[in-house]
Amino acid sequence: MTGAPVSTTHSDINDRRSHRRFSVERPGKMFHPASRQFVPAMSRDVSFAGALLEVETDRPFEAGEPIDVGLSLNNRAVVPASALLHGIVVRSEALGEHRQLVAVRYTHRDAFNTAA
Repeated sequence: MTGAPVSTTHSDINDRRSHRRFSVERPGKMFHPASRQFVPAMSRDVSFAGALLEVETDRPFEAGEPIDVGLSLNNRAVVPASALLHGIVVRSEALGEHRQLVAVRYTHRDAFNTAA
């Protein structure tokens, strides 16, 4: 997967989100409990409430689906199951064949702090 150039933070005067987002590219994975499948992911940006991920998958993710997300904090692709965070897909957008952007909201407010 290729990503956009990395900047330090996203800042948009019209952004009404309550948590600051940070442009961070880290490898990881998403687990879809319904299909029992892991798919590779690369973070685009993260916050304490969620993340925007680029995923490679044959099966598109849909808004409202529960998922588990794991991002490597040390840039390694291997993420242990104990580091997975529960979340819900809030939106997704096709990027091309077998790739999409998936916005995830963590279901526990302190999830990111727990993982760190």
